[in-house]
Amino acid sequence: MCSKFIDMFDLFGFIQAMHSGEDFEPGFNAPDPFYVLEAAQAEPSRKPLQAYMDAIVVLRDHKGFSFREIADWLSENAVKTDHNTVYREYRKHRKKVMEAELGMVNPDEAEETAED
Repeated sequence: MCSKFIDMFDLFGFIQAMHSGEDFEPGFNAPDPFYVLEAAQAEPSRKPLQAYMDAIVVLRDHKGFSFREIADWLSENAVKTDHNTVYREYRKHRKKVMEAELGMVNPDEAEETAED
């Protein structure tokens, strides 16, 4: 238990140093890669709206909400966002749905599938 506390203390120190603007010199004061990984895993998702896409689709397609109204609703009930982000994520989602319905495949995705 004590070593875990020390690790968390070191991680906190690393995160503080990262945000302080302190320069890291490789081999001298560079952080342990483990702490960098831990800090990366602790970062919040940059795409939180994907988890709420079903709700966005219902509000937009079935309830007639505007993107601004959806953003306000999500900010009150789930995750803080703005109408531009809701619009962009909704459009990406609709494009994927349309491509799936039409059987269209992105050439980049086809190459990845072929390599797997």
